[in-house]
Amino acid sequence: MIQKSQKGLGLLEVLLVIAITATILVMATRFFVVANDNLQVSQSITQIDKITKASYKWLAMHRMSDFSTDDGVTMSDLVDSGLLTKRDERSPWGGEVTVEAGTDPSHVLVTFLNVSQGNCKSLSQRLSSVAHTETLQEACEGTYAGEF
Repeated sequence: MIQKSQKGLGLLEVLLVIAITATILVMATRFFVVANDNLQVSQSITQIDKITKASYKWLAMHRMSDFSTDDGVTMSDLVDSGLLTKRDERSPWGGEVTVEAGTDPSHVLVTFLNVSQGNCKSLSQRLSSVAHTETLQEACEGTYAGEF
């Protein structure tokens, strides 16, 4: 009995390789999306800390006791005084960042626009453990706002 030697791959083997490759690609893509979201949330927390510290330095520079005056602090004030850069006026998601007096005039309200709902909720959860923080936007519909 003479046997033929098989050359190449069969259809089943090719389909199996394609299925495994597709599964790995889907898992890798999901991992990178989650990692990127976590990075943006971490960057925004760092940015909020920087903005908050700059706001209180601005307050001390102007010898004011709180942010309640009509000329309260703004992002432009912080950039013009050299406490922040123009780059700080944009969030990691590309939206505008605003600063103003909080509902408690001794705190500053920092608002990030153009934040996805998932990232906004992650940001709110991570900042909930920070002292003197009040999350004002529970709905997180494209905007995160917190008092610091």
